[in-house]
Amino acid sequence: MVQRQINWSLIDRVRAKNPIVLNLANLVTIDKVADAVSAVGASPIMSVEPAEADEMVMLANALSINLGTINEHQATQIRTVLRAATPLKPLVLDPVAVSAVPSRLKFAH
Repeated sequence: MVQRQINWSLIDRVRAKNPIVLNLANLVTIDKVADAVSAVGASPIMSVEPAEADEMVMLANALSINLGTINEHQATQIRTVLRAATPLKPLVLDPVAVSAVPSRLKFAH
């Protein structure tokens, strides 16, 4: 096994800025996502409500979207968040099981 040294400078920069990360996490991992975002020094904010998407995107410094338990309500929120996001706002897309069935893959595109 190859051991790699961790470069802490990036994590130190995240901790210094303490960015707010809007997370649209799947229902199975909401608490783990919040814990992971906190562990690297960012501030997680979780959301499941499409009506608050525009304001949440404006508040957030970065976005994280997980497609693991996609339903129509979540799909609406994701579309709303993506419309509100600027191209300059960092975005992480986690395409969990996106190829499991054609409808998931179609939504991801």
